[in-house]
Amino acid sequence: MRSLKITMLLASLLVFQSATADPIFYEVSIVDPATNTWQYSYTVGNDALEPIDWFTIWFDPELYAFDFSAVIDGPAGWDIFAAAPEFLFPGSADNQPGFLDACGFLDDFLPCAGNAAVLMGDLLGAFTIDFNWLGAAGTTPGSQPFTLFGDGIPDVPDRFTQPLPVVSVSEPGTLLLFSSGLLLLGLTRRRRLPQSDRPDT
Repeated sequence: MRSLKITMLLASLLVFQSATADPIFYEVSIVDPATNTWQYSYTVGNDALEPIDWFTIWFDPELYAFDFSAVIDGPAGWDIFAAAPEFLFPGSADNQPGFLDACGFLDDFLPCAGNAAVLMGDLLGAFTIDFNWLGAAGTTPGSQPFTLFGDGIPDVPDRFTQPLPVVSVSEPGTLLLFSSGLLLLGLTRRRRLPQSDRPDT
């Protein structure tokens, strides 16, 4: 029983650490099955040494559709903008990806009105966008490429959003609560053991 508790604790810790290794996570849900309308909800984490001032998430025009009236939202202090994907025909070089831009840093050189940023070690959620899914029947929206901006933020290619882990990354105290629960469970079980079953002391 003790080895099982230790294994569960280590697994939770590993999930939490891996969750903070990639900076943008997503949850996706169906909004209207009749129109195949879905919603992404993004959580941005920062494991860099500098604040993340701005990020862009890209939408493949062969998989996603929305227009300039798309329902978008974000936390206070962030300027959110969406540009529609432009689709001509499958495989066309003229197809243009759409994007969701979120800017949280007020600067003379940045075209946004935000006054926030994702600081090192922070997790910031509530960036959302509604869209129509064009993927094959029975498929669901998944990972997307994205770009980060900020002084000192490395230009890393091939970054992709990741599913939000089952272990909550928005509450740093989750691991502590989980550990306390396991300890309490162990103490309760020890008290309930009959006297004859208790180890000799």
